[in-house]
Amino acid sequence: MPLAAQAFGAARAGAEEHGKSGEAAMSQAMRAFTLAFTTDPTTDDEIDLGEHLLAQVDLRAATLDVRIAALLRDAGTDTGVEDRAQVLAAEISTSGLLFVQAKLALARAFHYAIRDDQAGVASRIGQLRELTREGYYAYYVDIAHFMADLPACPQRRRGHAAVTWLTGQGPTEPTLGPRVKQPEARGLPTRGRHRLRG
Repeated sequence: MPLAAQAFGAARAGAEEHGKSGEAAMSQAMRAFTLAFTTDPTTDDEIDLGEHLLAQVDLRAATLDVRIAALLRDAGTDTGVEDRAQVLAAEISTSGLLFVQAKLALARAFHYAIRDDQAGVASRIGQLRELTREGYYAYYVDIAHFMADLPACPQRRRGHAAVTWLTGQGPTEPTLGPRVKQPEARGLPTRGRHRLRG
């Protein structure tokens, strides 16, 4: 996560240097989305910066990404995450940008994983399977399994390879674990599985 956030930050800086405000806003939206999975203390500032940059351009998908980042930041809390997610799902449906639904479903799975709501996680994983049946974002299903401490996704679609951890699943654990495993550190309910760490 830190490397991805760093890359998105560098892309934003490069775009700003060349006066490409849309590219800068899009890169910042992805930086905010990435950091929102973590305990990075700059997440609020990164979301605010994303909103600021997007106010200057018309990039609906990136705007939705930043709104999903705000849900991710609040995942596991009692701050109306599910109500906000339902409103956002309706907006995504009417926008015609249905590919963004997969990101929202992943965020909702993350919320349920933190709360140790296995029925909620299962529902979102089912939604992710449906949304990614064509192969786009199919790895989100595997990520949701990992966040909820479930076995690797047993249902592989023909023509789609299983996810392979670049550094092995064992070394990934320290990077991806604490936000779910130690939610009490952030004042969240103590139930849950894999919360990502910055």
